[in-house]
Amino acid sequence: MKTLKTIAIMLAVIAAASCNSSKLSACRPGEIWPDNNGIHINAHGGGILVEGDTYYWYGEHKIEGTAGNVAHVGVHVYSSKDLYNWKDEGIALAVTHDEDSDIREGMVIERPKVIHNARTGKYVMWFHLERDPQYLDGRTGIAVADSPVGPFTYIRCTRATPKSWPDNVQDFHKGPVAEGLQDVTNLSEGQHPDEVNTLGRDFEIGQHSRDMTLFVDDDGKAYHICSSESNSTLHINELTDDYLDFTGRYIRIFSGCKLEAPAIFKHDGRYYMMMSGCTGWAPNPGHSASAPSIWGPWEEMGNPCVGPGKETTFDSQSTYFITLPDGRVIYMGDRWCPENAIDGRYIWLPVEFNEDGTYSLRWRDEWSLDGKAGTKPLSDAHEYSNPCGGDFPIMAWFTLHGQHLAARHIPLLEEAGFNLAFSFLSDMAEVDSVLAAAEGSKVGIIASCKELARRPEEAVRHLMGSPAVAGYFLRDEPGADDFADLHEWAERIRTVDDSRMLYLNLHPTYAPDGYLNVDTYEEYVRRFCDEVPLGWMSFDHYPVLDSGIRPDFYHNLEVVSSNARRKGIPFWAFVLSTAHGQYPIATYESMSLQAYTDLAYGAQGIEYFTFQPGQLRSLSFHHAPIEADGSKTPTFDLVKRLNSEIQALTPVFLGAEVDDVSHLGELPKGTHALAGLPQEVKAISGEGVLVSQFHNGERRYLMVVSRSLDASQEVSIDFQSSGVSRILPGEAPQAQASGVHTETLTPGGMLLYCLD
Repeated sequence: MKTLKTIAIMLAVIAAASCNSSKLSACRPGEIWPDNNGIHINAHGGGILVEGDTYYWYGEHKIEGTAGNVAHVGVHVYSSKDLYNWKDEGIALAVTHDEDSDIREGMVIERPKVIHNARTGKYVMWFHLERDPQYLDGRTGIAVADSPVGPFTYIRCTRATPKSWPDNVQDFHKGPVAEGLQDVTNLSEGQHPDEVNTLGRDFEIGQHSRDMTLFVDDDGKAYHICSSESNSTLHINELTDDYLDFTGRYIRIFSGCKLEAPAIFKHDGRYYMMMSGCTGWAPNPGHSASAPSIWGPWEEMGNPCVGPGKETTFDSQSTYFITLPDGRVIYMGDRWCPENAIDGRYIWLPVEFNEDGTYSLRWRDEWSLDGKAGTKPLSDAHEYSNPCGGDFPIMAWFTLHGQHLAARHIPLLEEAGFNLAFSFLSDMAEVDSVLAAAEGSKVGIIASCKELARRPEEAVRHLMGSPAVAGYFLRDEPGADDFADLHEWAERIRTVDDSRMLYLNLHPTYAPDGYLNVDTYEEYVRRFCDEVPLGWMSFDHYPVLDSGIRPDFYHNLEVVSSNARRKGIPFWAFVLSTAHGQYPIATYESMSLQAYTDLAYGAQGIEYFTFQPGQLRSLSFHHAPIEADGSKTPTFDLVKRLNSEIQALTPVFLGAEVDDVSHLGELPKGTHALAGLPQEVKAISGEGVLVSQFHNGERRYLMVVSRSLDASQEVSIDFQSSGVSRILPGEAPQAQASGVHTETLTPGGMLLYCLD
């Protein structure tokens, strides 16, 4: 009697068949893949042979249930002209009922691969053969045919390269073998093949050949790559010219790494490989490697998978790579289903090549060859998403430098109201320690280390697994001459992880001569927005000096805010919280003026420079929120107060879009006078204030911010409507009656009203 799961699978196949009246035009990894008869393709652990304009897919034929994990039928073959639509060509190699045969029913036949020998005209099949279902044999089987669809005739089975030493044999391999070392499936926990000498153990009878693949090079030479030495080490074996035997030449690679499921391809003259860890039927992170020659040296490159699902190779295990005539490459993987083997699915994905010589695999629900398989279709710019979810982003600079400080500072950052942190860190090990300290907290980390610049794809693949990573640091204050390199750097990171922020901070208007590399600040910001695809921008400007407020503070915000609106991207801005040089000790008034002015211009993130300036001792920084010894200063409490206010106003500011920012009184450089008001407001009077009109969704707001740090001032607002409410941080809205309201605006203070 069929199980409910089997019935469900049959229904899915029927449904797929009903939809198969028109040909498939895309690959949908992990879905039922019907053949020309509407039946799910039955070719697991397979490989592809390309003959002219036809592709042949060979694989293990499975049956229902756990019984399908051994051979009951044989090797199935399908043909296709387009790699989407496959014709059932039948059983290429059938098992027998002859009890004396190596390929009798119930044996293990896995990972069949077929190559064509141009010299002999024969089609040669190799496969992993276990004549004992307990995997105690470790052999390879060989069959031949005159046609790609068979029938194939079984020739023999063998161990690999008996009585031959590899090119990279060591003297100790020719010495004693560990006492009691058995010819079993796997080594014991902690055993290394070189310590017990598995190579010497199998010298006479031949080396193990378990998970395997075949590769034919450009010169016609063929190679057999397999997991050997009790699944502990990979071997690359050269085949004879007729492809029917080993020449005796081979190498060992990744000794003791316990890798299986090898798949290999060649691209632009370099050899690439993918392997799996040994975790049985359970998926695990993939392993990649490359070499300038088939004989090495082979260099590991980490997990090639990127994005969600990378930890399990998208629930698949490598089996083969298809190289198309135009050089594009497709990954073939199996999603095993050992409890019902016939339901195994296929994960085919285009290979993406990175400029550092690595390759990547990224999940796609659907893709086609016409959609430029093998390249990642990046949008013009990274699509910004708030790294703090529903909270307003508030970031502290210089917080976690020194591994011993990370765990101590994370609670202080949370207490002060920060949800993001950045420091220049020395290397990946230090970043890892910071991320470990931050995991489980509300503080996200902008990761910075030398590896991000040297090998960005590899660094990001390593970092993106941590939930504490909020983004990747690129540069602080680049010039326009750096934009092209930054674009390339950003794209390289985005090909691996396009979900997190790429952090870069721009110069202020008062950057020294020669730093911007353009004629004007307006050109600098415009070019950055147009040329570097980060999807957002940040700039620093510290306006509060011993002598007063910088006259170009508002001009800087005008330029950044207008370009952000032009490009439809958000911007972040700074608050100075640490005294140094011409910058005085921060007060609540000085910091609130900066923060609320930033927000009035539409800032979607607030950054503080700095939190604990241990990295800047040479610049005589002092009175930061946290001193060098880790103690709190009075600035800490002021920052905590301001952050609490900002976070309480998240529903107002997060996602807000500016309609107009104008000024009353003497106009700062680059600004304009108040020219119009919303219908609910008849008039506003006051000196030395800015007036911001913005909306957030359907709600409209009016905000007035003081430009003075020295004195309070009276601001009068004449409301024509009684539907206006005053918004105060952490308090219920206060309805405003129509008529004139006169409020005292404290130094650095603000007034905020909801007009709806």
